[in-house]
Amino acid sequence: MGYGQNRLSSVLDGKLVEEVRYARVELTHAFSPGYDVVDFAPMEAPVFLRIFVLALFAGEPLKDAEIALAQFGARVRTGPNTIEIDGGHELRGSEFSVPGDASSAAFFVAAALAVSNSKLRLANVGLNPTRTGFLRLLQEMQAKIEIVPGSDTGAEPVGEIVVETSDIAGMEIGGHWIPNVIDEIPMLAILGTRTRNGIRIRDAAELRAKESDRIHSVATNLRVLGARVEEYPDGLFVPGQQRLVGGVVDSFGDHRIAMAFAVAGLFAAGPVVIKDPACAAVSFPSFYDLLNQVRA
Repeated sequence: MGYGQNRLSSVLDGKLVEEVRYARVELTHAFSPGYDVVDFAPMEAPVFLRIFVLALFAGEPLKDAEIALAQFGARVRTGPNTIEIDGGHELRGSEFSVPGDASSAAFFVAAALAVSNSKLRLANVGLNPTRTGFLRLLQEMQAKIEIVPGSDTGAEPVGEIVVETSDIAGMEIGGHWIPNVIDEIPMLAILGTRTRNGIRIRDAAELRAKESDRIHSVATNLRVLGARVEEYPDGLFVPGQQRLVGGVVDSFGDHRIAMAFAVAGLFAAGPVVIKDPACAAVSFPSFYDLLNQVRA
């Protein structure tokens, strides 16, 4: 098991404890009586899913957690700003289709935007609004992205994403944007070199505690490829209108760093060699095969 996987495990375990404590949960007794409230907005999917599963089997309700397993028979009630999940109920099996992950699709969206004369259609992508902030953000930067809704698959809206090479304006990304684009920030930072005005990222200190220190990883690798980068404790600034050169970059055992710089290799002036590229298999085993198909 590589560093990135070990880091992922430790990060999630630490976040789970942090969120459970924030929820006023008694760790030795699963959940205290009554409702426990969790602010799930800044939480990663694996973390709030684990809290959700705890709620199902703890025998007490959990309120304000993300619904992921409702179609398996969980008793769920929704209000204007809340979701209530009853604990202590047995789940049932269900057959359903799993749409493509929008966060994984982001690498191919970025490739199509950055590589000249490209047009790409991505089919059967999950379009849950909590996972498509990357697309909305790019649309604000004048990227040519069309979202074509399809039929819902179970609880998830699905559809197609059509993207073309674009002259992207760039912008400052922070505040309310961060929870919905946190996983795509490495790719956004690399895209910053292709924008008119650059991309500045703030309020994202959480990136330093991911599978790698992603702020440092991105800044280090971009500099290897000849880019100018300003690094902050909570983000970085990548000026626009920069031409990447080739070089040897380090994945730092982080799947998203490996995939993001593989995309950078598509529009760099020279070859980009990635140390430990195989770490991408942690989340996307077929990534390089698909990337080769798209570029063919």
